[in-house]
Amino acid sequence: MQAAGSLAEVERFKSIVIRSLPDGSVVRVRDIARVELAKAIRTRMAEMATAFPPEIRWQVSYDTTKFVNASIELVLHAFVEAFLLVLVVVYLFLGSLRATVIPLIAIPVSIIGTLVGLLLAGFSINMLTLFGMVLAIGIVVDDAIVVVEAVEKIMHDEHCDARTAARKATQGIGGAIVGVTAVICAVFVPIAFMGGVTGTLYKQFAITITISTLLSAITALTPTPALCALILKPGMTQPKPIQLFDRLFGKVTDGYASAVGGILSRKFLFLRVYGVMIAALVWLFGRIPGGFVPEEDKGTVYVVVDAPSGASVERTREALKKADAHSAVPRRPVGRSARPPACRARRRRRRPGRSAQGR
Repeated sequence: MQAAGSLAEVERFKSIVIRSLPDGSVVRVRDIARVELAKAIRTRMAEMATAFPPEIRWQVSYDTTKFVNASIELVLHAFVEAFLLVLVVVYLFLGSLRATVIPLIAIPVSIIGTLVGLLLAGFSINMLTLFGMVLAIGIVVDDAIVVVEAVEKIMHDEHCDARTAARKATQGIGGAIVGVTAVICAVFVPIAFMGGVTGTLYKQFAITITISTLLSAITALTPTPALCALILKPGMTQPKPIQLFDRLFGKVTDGYASAVGGILSRKFLFLRVYGVMIAALVWLFGRIPGGFVPEEDKGTVYVVVDAPSGASVERTREALKKADAHSAVPRRPVGRSARPPACRARRRRRRPGRSAQGR
């Protein structure tokens, strides 16, 4: 998670007070040094390294931004994949490019509105907000799909134009959309008021979902019916692959309805089965280990060497050499796959070029 601190800009770092003089003036960092961002420092150090003597080299001992950037990149990939999956699923079930375009227009409208809400709330783009927006894609598109399906059904059943069908669909399902939105907000809004570290972690996620859900309802009840009236046309024919999919899905639906009928005819038996499932759920919930946040392997092992007070530099170096000898692993070529989980869990190692820390 990336949290905005009080020193988030170069100018603020420059204003740090180093010393207070007797005449009341102060010495700041900008008076004695030049402040640059980490990326600029890396670029500058790479330029300066060409002039270093052969026996001198520089390296960054530990950089936490690599893991954060890689995690955010994976979430962005999931964001794009979710968008594409929504496109495929919507087209399969609606069977029309015109009908598919309408929910896809609702996604960027709601996501942009969510980003504006996060900006006004003072949040940043981090793991929690990105995961919230990935989940919000399904919530956002769901309301728009319901409206489009209702409009198409009314046009097909009542043989009316798209404008009349959009008006009737909004009047018929508007209350249901508002009710679903209220239920989702009732679940996530209290999380935003949780205290402690847990509340801090989940607040941004909860607010992201809440804003997306509210904007989804607004989008489904305002621009979506207008787009249906402008884009949809009655009597549109579906492509043959979509017709085949509809027939297959109809058979699956009939089978599911038959299965539900069989369950209802043996309701006492399946009530006992349901009771066993609830008991198994309670038992598994008590047996699965709990934790604060999921543990992730960052490929790093810390080795701390504590020397007695007054220990000489030579003694510390010898201890560091012993630690290096125990934790060193063979250098792996770039591009090779990662070590198996057993090695990561049981073998103490250090990254190439990293030395143990001594104090």
